[in-house]
Amino acid sequence: MKCGKQNCRCKADPPQLHGPYVQWGYSKGRRRFTRWLTPEQRGRYEPEIERGQRLMELLVELNEAEIRRVERAEGWGRKGCAAHAERQFDADSHLLALCHAQRANATASPFGAHGDTVHT
Repeated sequence: MKCGKQNCRCKADPPQLHGPYVQWGYSKGRRRFTRWLTPEQRGRYEPEIERGQRLMELLVELNEAEIRRVERAEGWGRKGCAAHAERQFDADSHLLALCHAQRANATASPFGAHGDTVHT
């Protein structure tokens, strides 16, 4: 990021930009918000941010598991051996339990909302 100072290193060729900056993004309803975090804020909220990111990863995995469940129930998708399907069913059930536990932890956090991202 460049600053407004005329003789700053960020104006050099090639520029030596300031930073690193930590950007935290989240959604509320249909609106998207972006905040710049200080190093102190990032340190203070790091556990909450990581929980929010893990929740989003689990939601993606849960969605994939739900698609597999529907495909199995309807006989869609690839045909495989019964043992593989049973292992996948057990993994999907475990994933669902993890998502429920993660959601319970994240709802107590302001950083556990849908769409949390952190960029450095």
